[in-house]
Amino acid sequence: MSAAQVVFVAALGFVAGVVLNAFIDMSQPVMLALLILGIFLVTLFWKKPKVFVAGIVLLSALFGIWRYGIADISRNNDIPYLGEEIYWEVEVVDEDVGAEYTELVVQAEKMNGRILLRTPKYPEYYYKDVLLVRGVLEQPPVFDGFDYRAFLSAKDIYAIVFHPQIELVERGQGSFVSGIKGRLGEVINKYLPPPHSEILAAMILGDKGRMSDSLKEKLNITGVRHITAVSGMHVAILSGIVLSLLLGLGLWRAQATVLSIIFIVLFVILTGFQPSAIRAGLMGGLVLFSQNMGRTNVGVRMLVFVGGAMLLFNPLFIKDVGFQLSFLAVLGITLFLPLARELLRFVPEAFQLRDVLGMTVTAQIFALPLLTWYFGGFSVISFITNLLVVPLVPFILGLGFLFMIMGAVWGGFGYLLFLPVFFLLDYVVRIIEFFSSIPGAFLSSSMFLWVVLILVYILLGYAIWRWHRKYASPF
Repeated sequence: MSAAQVVFVAALGFVAGVVLNAFIDMSQPVMLALLILGIFLVTLFWKKPKVFVAGIVLLSALFGIWRYGIADISRNNDIPYLGEEIYWEVEVVDEDVGAEYTELVVQAEKMNGRILLRTPKYPEYYYKDVLLVRGVLEQPPVFDGFDYRAFLSAKDIYAIVFHPQIELVERGQGSFVSGIKGRLGEVINKYLPPPHSEILAAMILGDKGRMSDSLKEKLNITGVRHITAVSGMHVAILSGIVLSLLLGLGLWRAQATVLSIIFIVLFVILTGFQPSAIRAGLMGGLVLFSQNMGRTNVGVRMLVFVGGAMLLFNPLFIKDVGFQLSFLAVLGITLFLPLARELLRFVPEAFQLRDVLGMTVTAQIFALPLLTWYFGGFSVISFITNLLVVPLVPFILGLGFLFMIMGAVWGGFGYLLFLPVFFLLDYVVRIIEFFSSIPGAFLSSSMFLWVVLILVYILLGYAIWRWHRKYASPF
């Protein structure tokens, strides 16, 4: 076994250890047993590759268990200043504008972790702004069925201030990007009616705050909520689709890759350098890398390395829904796309349509169990709606970018590009409206549903294993 393969299985063991300790309480006797067994296998059987690798996996898994435990202890330790009124100077490191309020993530010199400020939508504050904040520091609550504290700790947030008094000290350089976002948002509102404007703003600017609850519900029912989310799953799908479409238009692979990377960078910039967008960009880059390499084993190894590096930096990411969905979506595209191409032989290859549909389907299939778990069920019609909607997303994004930028420069350009963007969005809206009205379109979670899902994924895993055993090199 080569050194690269040993490093790969060690990274895989580390990720497995983090996952185990995140969802199963690993006691000290179990950890001690793993340590003794791992050392025993590595030292006494180093001439037997398979046994030696098993020891490496055990030790690296133990390291992952320990790393998560340290992070979890830090999260649950007493947080200084809790229950006290603070009057601190802080810096904005993230912002999320909601329908009713804005959530600002800020960093203070007096705390290692971050603080969440829940504020009114106006006045607006931006990335890198320096603020003077007065308010009571509280620990995030834990609701029935939802550990909000764990959810925030995955984002390195350990305290929250409701209704703080805020004074702007200094505008940061992030306000320039936010100002551009605001100007582009004005173009959208000027030329497009809701819900068209809501969908485009969420897709390009990451602005989910203007989306109505009824629209969000319809997107969930039809299984296309991901097209409006700033997530690695969304960017992974789009990155691969953009690359495939550019190749279908006749560009060389190097040219198509560069333009796809530019697309990812623009996406991260326009969403205001949100941490979720940066992680999403990394996942999208992984899809481009695996597509360029054309080798499944290399793509899987890179995914494990990048995922392991993220978890080493912050093991609590493992409880972040966006991270989980991103990882599974990229894994699905990397593992299942070659087989999906064969199964979709009936789809024409014009404009790389087969690849576009293949990436959409594989990402959705691999993310389906998590979507079912977190949303209490899944959309029965999501396969159909994704086939009808997702192939058009790159065109909506491309024309939408031009529409907003040109409309911001001169209103006449906005009128010229308004119609094609409107008709594409109108098609998406009509698909969502029609399919969301079908009775039984969303199947609620049940024991029977989970049994069926488990059986389906066992068969899917077997099919992938047979495919790679026959056509691909081993991992």
